[in-house]
Amino acid sequence: MKKLKIDKSKLKHLLEVIKKIDELTTHQDTPLSQERAFNLSNKDLADHSHYRLLSEMEKSILTLDAFDYFYSLTQNDQISYEIFERIMYHLYLYLSDTDYQIDLPTLTTLIEVMSFADYQEKVIAQTLELYIHSPELLTNIKFTVH
Repeated sequence: MKKLKIDKSKLKHLLEVIKKIDELTTHQDTPLSQERAFNLSNKDLADHSHYRLLSEMEKSILTLDAFDYFYSLTQNDQISYEIFERIMYHLYLYLSDTDYQIDLPTLTTLIEVMSFADYQEKVIAQTLELYIHSPELLTNIKFTVH
């Protein structure tokens, strides 16, 4: 069995961030919501390590392998963290009230289509609308492009 190698400095940083979140969300004089603390900690984690906390919302709209792949794009500098958050925001906006959970092949296609227009806000929105209303059309587009 292969032994897992852990970078102790990154682990220590992760524990400090978790402690900070706990302090910020439980202190009564701090007007910081749990959601805001979660978002701040994710930004901090993304900037300083290869870790990110998966929110309940993200778990509901993306499969774990889709999320891992998507987040790995930021770690490999294929997309910026800002683009990652922009797409996550739109995924939430369009899919939070649905039963859709996007898997890895679907997410790959969505990101590929969005990338053709350099991740413009309008294109992200239109791509997700297209997926929600005609998921089979998006699959056809992928095979046509390739």
